[in-house]
This record gives sequence, C-alpha cells and structure tokens, in this order.
Amino acid sequence: MWKTLVLSVALVGLCAVPAVFAEEKKAARESSKDTGAEPLVYKSSDLVGLGVRNRKGDDLGAIHDFVVNTKDGRVVYAVVSYGGTIGFGSKLFAVPHQALSLKAGDKNYTWDVDKEMIDRTDGFDANRWPTEADVRWNRFNKTGTPASPDAKKPEARKDEARKDEARKDEARKDEARKDEARKEEVRKEEVRKEDAKKDGEKGHRAAGANAIRRLSSMVGMTVKTPKGETLGRIYDLPIDVNNHRIAYAVMHYGSTLGVGGKLFAVPGSALEIQSLQLKPGSVDFVLNADKSWFETHPGFDSTRWPQRADDTIGKPAAPTK
Repeated sequence: MWKTLVLSVALVGLCAVPAVFAEEKKAARESSKDTGAEPLVYKSSDLVGLGVRNRKGDDLGAIHDFVVNTKDGRVVYAVVSYGGTIGFGSKLFAVPHQALSLKAGDKNYTWDVDKEMIDRTDGFDANRWPTEADVRWNRFNKTGTPASPDAKKPEARKDEARKDEARKDEARKDEARKDEARKEEVRKEEVRKEDAKKDGEKGHRAAGANAIRRLSSMVGMTVKTPKGETLGRIYDLPIDVNNHRIAYAVMHYGSTLGVGGKLFAVPGSALEIQSLQLKPGSVDFVLNADKSWFETHPGFDSTRWPQRADDTIGKPAAPTK
C-alpha cells in the first residue's frame, strides 16, 4: 500500500529509510479475484468500536483497532477487545479479518466461535502487539456450528452415529488439509521474506513485517509534499471488508481538521511514509503532488464516500503541447 519504514515491536516507531512500494494494485486485484467479492467499503472510524457477536448472538466484545501491512494494504488482523470495563482489564485477540463477517446493513461483526473458548483463551500482551494474526483462530472462518440433534429413535440414533463418525472423519481430513495449507502459507511467507530482503527490509522474521502498523497510529498524520509543504492530514483509512484491505486514504485538505476543507480519496500507492527531517518521531506521509492541484479540485462529497480511490491523485501532470 504505502512505501514504508521499519517499525518497533510495539508497532509505533519508524526508521529513516523507506522501502520502494510496488505491490498494492497487484495485491488488490489478486484479493478480489480470490474472494470473488465486490468492494464493500466502510469508514474505519465506523468499524472501530463495532460490536462482535457469534451466530448464537453472544457478545464477544468489540473491534479495538486494526493492524495493517502498509506495503500492500492488507488488513493483517482485527484487534478484538473482550471483557473488562470500559477498556480496562479486557483481553485483546489478533483475529484474522477473514474469520470475521460483516455484510451491508449488519450492526455487528460476526465471529463464529464459542464464547466459552474466548473465556478460556489468553489474549496477546498489550505492550507487545504481534505482527501477524493468531493462527489459533484460522479454523474459525464463518463455517457455522452444527445444531445439536433432537432426541431420536434407536435406529435414527445409530444412523446419526454413523453420520457423526463420518463428519468426524471428514473433520480430521479437513484439519489435515488446513495443516497443509498452513505449511504452504509458511513456505509463501519465506518467499515474501526473501523478497522483502531484496527490497532492503532486513532483520524481520516475516516479509512485510517492516510495514506493519496500527491503523489508529496513522489517522491524523500529516501529509506533505516532497519539499516539506503541508497538504493536509489523514482523516480516515476506509476498509474494504469484503477483500480485507485498506481501500484508500482520506486526506483532509484546507481549514481545520474535520471542519470545513475538502476530502480526497488518495490511493495508498501514491503515499510514502518518511521522516523528512531525519529525526526519530518526526514521521509524515509524503505525497508527490502540488498544493495547487488540491486548490483547483473539489474532493468528494462528505455524505457519499467513494468505494475506490481517485487514481488521478499523485499522478504526474500530462505534458502541455
């Protein structure tokens, strides 16, 4: 998604040298092809705080944040906060976004896992955020849980027992297939790791780990031109929930953040995270565009957010004849 820098274990810090980005559009095409899903884009500000329930309607907490790979725009995982009081004493779970379901009109995310399992499972350390989803939740992927059978006659119970054994056998085979799929993912991760090294991203155990950031840490960041002139700030990072990735970055231009001004749907591939002052903690988004461009363009209607980025932003102007 964005050209990016190395970050700390807590997923908040960056180094000084950005890596070249060239993967967002390819990854978006592959994701859409894999899922066969049309984009369904929500403001991330509307998703954070949204409730999470299972198919039984049990309360499983709420969305606390998202962790994204700024190299290709993927949502690495959703952070589900469970238990506690007003954020205190709660457990945090790194749930693969693919394990969650949200359809148009839904008031909650659906996570097909038993509440009892959440109760007895530890979350991750809030001071050491993981760089990948918890593999324990991979098998809970919107499959549904069979309802308990009603009491039946002896013959029916025997037939049900045979069917149950067949289901168990199929479940064992399915688990074996998933194990093989996980091994294949590990092999792919090794390939991505090697590619990341070629891009100058060294010292991390997974490719793209340098690019992993909390979504909340990027909202409000300043957007500047390569010369250091301020263009605006990141207002939101809408998520395509069907294809599990950041759809685009919303930049607020002009006036005070959130009041007046204009909103632009900026392609992630047009942005780069840099420290123009080469100082720790001094990090901005850099957009290769002139301030005059935003002065003469209207932005999008704040009451009708787009499903896709404006691909004209950040592109070189056509030469005049």
